[in-house]
Amino acid sequence: MYIKDFLFAIECTSQAKLHNKTVVITGANTGIGKETALDLAARGARVIIGCRDIEKGRKAAEDINEQIKDTQVIVKYLDLASFASIRKFAAEILKSEPQIHILVNNAGVMACPKSKTEEGFETHFGVNYLGHFLLTNLLLDRIKASAPARIVNVSSLIYFCKMLNHVFFT
Repeated sequence: MYIKDFLFAIECTSQAKLHNKTVVITGANTGIGKETALDLAARGARVIIGCRDIEKGRKAAEDINEQIKDTQVIVKYLDLASFASIRKFAAEILKSEPQIHILVNNAGVMACPKSKTEEGFETHFGVNYLGHFLLTNLLLDRIKASAPARIVNVSSLIYFCKMLNHVFFT
């Protein structure tokens, strides 16, 4: 029972509206992030997508705007492998947004070739953890001032699979 609940998605039945709310989502140009942006836009939120591929981000925003009329989906450049990019993105958000009600730390890399971030951190660690940690800290005061507000950190089952592998097979 617990494994079934853990492994299989449960549909969100909330009917909550998010009019006059601002949401920032990292990596919302595909996958879970895009679906999250779509759902939050459908609820009336102003959605800001931060992603490193602006063209994919614009395409995602167009797709959302085609499906849902009268939405506000904004795309901004964000490369979580660069602290300079994160700082610039956060500064733009703080300048343009008087409130941030929801921050969704969604972007991530997996199984990429061995590489390092601009600051010299291993890419998985730099992007998936340090990048979101820095972004959250830079936006935290604005998020707190916008209460009630939320920070959502999206993860993957990969960590769980690796943990099980370590526990049972080493």
